Amino acid sequence: MNLLLGIDQLLLRGARLKNTSWIFGAVIYTGHDAKLLMNSKTAPLKGCTVDSRTNNRIIFLFFVLLTLALVSAAGAEFWRSANLPAMWYLSFLENDARASFAWNVLTFFILYNNLIPISLQVTLEIVRFFQATYINNDVEMYDPNSDSCAVARTSNLNEELGLVKFVMSDKTGTLTRNVMKFKRVSVAGMMFGDNENDEFCDESLVNRYRNDPVFFAFFMRGLLSHERLLGFS
Repeated sequence: MNLLLGIDQLLLRGARLKNTSWIFGAVIYTGHDAKLLMNSKTAPLKGCTVDSRTNNRIIFLFFVLLTLALVSAAGAEFWRSANLPAMWYLSFLENDARASFAWNVLTFFILYNNLIPISLQVTLEIVRFFQATYINNDVEMYDPNSDSCAVARTSNLNEELGLVKFVMSDKTGTLTRNVMKFKRVSVAGMMFGDNENDEFCDESLVNRYRNDPVFFAFFMRGLLSHERLLGFS
């Protein structure tokens, strides 16, 4: 028996097939030269925006520090060459100008080392810890329906939220709980339920489905469609 395979029978990498007991399949387009594998890239390292900006500032300050040390060392060498005969009692490196310049660069590098905030990262981590603790213990963020409170799973959650400028979302799921509640239904042109109650409650529909074949077919369709569950108390 010959079977034709087309785009409708193609499952791409990462796809999941549900509600199927068994299938016949053929693996195609594999290997390192396949387009899908060649387009796949290694996931980039995820970092906090504040840390990234802080690291850039520290690198910039390091080059500033190195520039100041070089300029100061050059000025020290100029001053040494001009005042060496008069200040013979100071321990100048008279015969080695390169060693003297290198020594001055190291000296000024140490003198200007406070330009780089070494304790900044430690301070940021301490602040993040207290902010995460505050979020975890915030009474205003407690949900009595689920008996759960806010949980800061990462210490940099608060600062990442502070950098948000635009929020783009679809109609459901992004900003809501994505809970769809059954409130009203129309069967054979008749409307049941209302918008006042939070849950569907209409005894007339329950009584009709036992005697009317149209209503019985409606509930049977609901039972057989995917994962919907219907129940009455």
